[in-house]
Amino acid sequence: MGSFFISEMDRLIAHGKLENLEKRFTSFWEGSKQTGIKPVHVNDALRYFEEVDGKYVRYLDEKYRVSTVLFEALRKKGAEPDLPEQTLSAMKNYDFLSEMSHPNGLGVHFIYPYVDGMDEKNKATTNALLDRYRFQANMAIFQCHHLNSALETTKTIPDRYREAFMKGKCACTRKFPNPALY
Repeated sequence: MGSFFISEMDRLIAHGKLENLEKRFTSFWEGSKQTGIKPVHVNDALRYFEEVDGKYVRYLDEKYRVSTVLFEALRKKGAEPDLPEQTLSAMKNYDFLSEMSHPNGLGVHFIYPYVDGMDEKNKATTNALLDRYRFQANMAIFQCHHLNSALETTKTIPDRYREAFMKGKCACTRKFPNPALY
């Protein structure tokens, strides 16, 4: 949600229409079905995140060809893997982790299994699920780099906002020529 918010603020500042920026900002912070201001839904942010992450996976694959080489090797062995951006899908990862960690679901039993006394077949299945959970959790941690990158752009938001909406309109900009002072 943070990456999506920053992206929307960046986009609307660049667009230069203050009314649109204020409406979108309000929908993020005050949106509610009761107030008539449509809230931003988490799925909107997930769709944005899926798009950004998919582009990043394609970029890495074009640059390093790691996924392509791996998937070609799997196909030679008879497997039919999904495309890299589908296999490494942020949306699928979110869905999986949500199911696993939902308090009403069974996920907590996979996160903290009681393996003592389990027969070997069940223990192997449990360990395979734990390995998958660890992989998905590590993938989610890696995907946080999108938020970190977006947060870097927030350093310039005040200056871009002033440039787009306040230049020549605010007495403070004439009084303090150095933007760092206001």
